[in-house]
Amino acid sequence: MSIFLGLVIAAVLFGGIRFLGGPSFADRMVAVDILTTVLIGAMVVLALVFDEKIFLDVSLALAAVSFVGMIIVGRFIER
Repeated sequence: MSIFLGLVIAAVLFGGIRFLGGPSFADRMVAVDILTTVLIGAMVVLALVFDEKIFLDVSLALAAVSFVGMIIVGRFIER
């Protein structure tokens, strides 16, 4: 579990660095997508560790919202 926690912290740090230092709006949006993906993965692992099904439901809803949000941002950047 501690290895997974270390990997999640590293991914959040790298995503946060890209978010704060991204030279363009698209780089920042990719960083937000990375951070939501890491959060979804962490919630799935928490669902397995704590044997709680609600984490899976919440992670599925977050994935759907993140997907729709990235589609909207992509359409905005395209114009």
